[in-house]
Amino acid sequence: MRASRALYLHGARGAAEHSDALLRGVNTARGQITVEAQSLDLKARMEAAGFSVGETLEDGADAALALSSAGGIYVARSDPALIRRIVDWLQQQDWCGPVSTRGGEGALKHADLCWDHPRAPD
Repeated sequence: MRASRALYLHGARGAAEHSDALLRGVNTARGQITVEAQSLDLKARMEAAGFSVGETLEDGADAALALSSAGGIYVARSDPALIRRIVDWLQQQDWCGPVSTRGGEGALKHADLCWDHPRAPD
């Protein structure tokens, strides 16, 4: 069975209030997902890389993280250039697996993965 890897971000409630867990999943043709967790602070890592990260985009941040069950990064004004900068940065991180975006900016396209819906992250 051929499998495709996908990146999922999930909020972790643990030692640090804003700690996040990176879950790398294998999505099989049957839709089953196997995950492997590694703790990381995505907000801090993005800020160290020069991106502003807020609770929402309304406060003027470059990005807002949705790290609940499905996870995702929402980008200010869905700006393609900013999405591309974030994708480029993510792809340089050794902890990051494949990335997808709405428009496929340097990444897999949500529609090709059947993840394109109105609430999908950028």
